[in-house]
Amino acid sequence: MTLVKKISTGAATAFLACGAVVGAGLATPSHAVAEGNQQSSQAVLHSFRGEIEKQVLSGDSNAKIDLDKFDSLTKEQKLELMGYLDGSVPMPSESVGNMQVDKSSGVVNSSGVAFRSVSSVKDVWATEAFTFAGIKISETKATGKYEVTGDSINTLSQGCIVERSYNPVQSINSENNGHFVSGGKAVFECKVTSVYGIPNVAEASKRENIQFIEANANGEVVGNGWR
Repeated sequence: MTLVKKISTGAATAFLACGAVVGAGLATPSHAVAEGNQQSSQAVLHSFRGEIEKQVLSGDSNAKIDLDKFDSLTKEQKLELMGYLDGSVPMPSESVGNMQVDKSSGVVNSSGVAFRSVSSVKDVWATEAFTFAGIKISETKATGKYEVTGDSINTLSQGCIVERSYNPVQSINSENNGHFVSGGKAVFECKVTSVYGIPNVAEASKRENIQFIEANANGEVVGNGWR
């Protein structure tokens, strides 16, 4: 028995049946909806590959490696990747399965003064990248500048950069969230906002995370990641 629900909207009346979707006045069978979703997923994966190809054409040798790895993915891996691309599966804070969270960091002595001198200015940086089966999907970078005088630390400035994003249905923005001294360490934070789907519409899904760097008076990055 099919459950039919009548909805009156003034000028028009629609009938919704269980297992069907109403669109443009016609009921679409559920199997057709599933087929449409599959085609949509294939379109996103095709666009994802296209974004990598653009980087290959620009001369990015790492993108060529990413393209070869994408073409080697199994059907199951592409299905898993699709979950991350459309935002239905949240990006993990630590590596899990095919999804790896790659971290790197460093320090640059921008003042040209030795690290252990009485006073010096240091530049620190850290990157956070999400890599699926060896394919780098996105990468963000946080930078910070601070001054060390003896054992005293004073933060000066920071930067937040989106280094790479292949996802065609994700918009990524990174902005300053503040820099300060805490527990004898210079701390720099970036607010990274990811919007999945079409921005500024109800269907879009937004997530916010804080990327951080912590550095000590010796010019060493002692912590970086997400919170």
